[in-house]
Amino acid sequence: MKNIMPTKRIVNDLYLSIFSNLRRIINNIYYNNIIQKTQKFDMSKYLLGYWFPFLYPGCGFSIPRNKKLVRQINIAAERLYRKIINLDISKLGISDYNKKYLTDKKKILYIEIQKYSYLLSWILSKYNYDLSKCCFLDYGGGTGLLSLLALEAGIKNVYYNDIYDVSCRDAAVIAKAVHLKRKDYIQGDLDDIIHYCKNTGIYFNAIGSYDVIEHIYDIKYFFLNIDKIAHNKCTIFMISGANPYNKKIKNELMLQHKKLENESRNKYYGWKQRDTLESYHSVRKRIIEQYIDQNNIKLKQDEIQLLSKYTRGMVKQDIEKSVDQYIKNGVLPEIDKKFPTNTCDPYTGNWAEHLMDFDMLINILKTTNFKSARVVPDKDKLSSSDIIGIFASK
Repeated sequence: MKNIMPTKRIVNDLYLSIFSNLRRIINNIYYNNIIQKTQKFDMSKYLLGYWFPFLYPGCGFSIPRNKKLVRQINIAAERLYRKIINLDISKLGISDYNKKYLTDKKKILYIEIQKYSYLLSWILSKYNYDLSKCCFLDYGGGTGLLSLLALEAGIKNVYYNDIYDVSCRDAAVIAKAVHLKRKDYIQGDLDDIIHYCKNTGIYFNAIGSYDVIEHIYDIKYFFLNIDKIAHNKCTIFMISGANPYNKKIKNELMLQHKKLENESRNKYYGWKQRDTLESYHSVRKRIIEQYIDQNNIKLKQDEIQLLSKYTRGMVKQDIEKSVDQYIKNGVLPEIDKKFPTNTCDPYTGNWAEHLMDFDMLINILKTTNFKSARVVPDKDKLSSSDIIGIFASK
């Protein structure tokens, strides 16, 4: 019996996951039809949030017990849905990259806003924040839907961040189009936000992100230093779709890694111009060749190939340091043994859906003031979950 019970639980979790995913897909199809009909018959003031919510028992996500907060977020989610679904994205003065990105999100808008609702509900429920005093940071915001939902929910001090200057400008245009206004936009990485906090005296007591941490180049440094932008009481919730415990997701991402590593791509509509289209291996090889040529370093072709292989997952300056190290003592960099297919853009350090050791990240975070930190969902549910996240507070 001891061996059977865990298997039954895994099967039950799998069935629940399939059911909740199916329900989300069905809801996504019908929700827009219902919204359009309520608008057609001038029923838009009758909120669907009470009988067709985004967060509900059995939605596939655990939801806080604070029913008032959940109801508030459900109503805010519906308002945001109506605004975004009615946007004519083609007429927005934003980049092709974010036009394509937001258009793709609109196709599954119910599912997307549901995820953001889940994330926001847990961030706010930890300390039952007074929303007028909450200072929320949307880290790596992209099109900015998460911070727009935060504004709709009643948070007064909402800040947006993205490393890509184009997305910062586009997010402001989208916010204006839906008549919402953030406090400020912070362009750059974590160090830039640290600098911003020091200069302004503004620190955040709620920090959220979705599908961001799997792209951060030095994720260990990030979690060691995120405390520097946090208020003395703060909750963070960072969710990723790169769940290494889900075999299906893991295998799909490993295949994606191999393609980006070895195959160059053609330009396409909505391409993010910050990212290279050339195969990552080819870029690293050229970086090494240019570096040894500029510094009159003699290496054989097989040594160049070897360094190109072993500098996988490195950005340009680290590749060059690895060449120096190899010249000095013949030592090659270590490849990630747990997830050897991981790779990143050598120019920007943008990881291709980085598969990570989340237990290690939790341990790193706990060395800071974020002593309460855990992986979400629970370990026994990770194999059937399409997301993985880090939830922490201090």
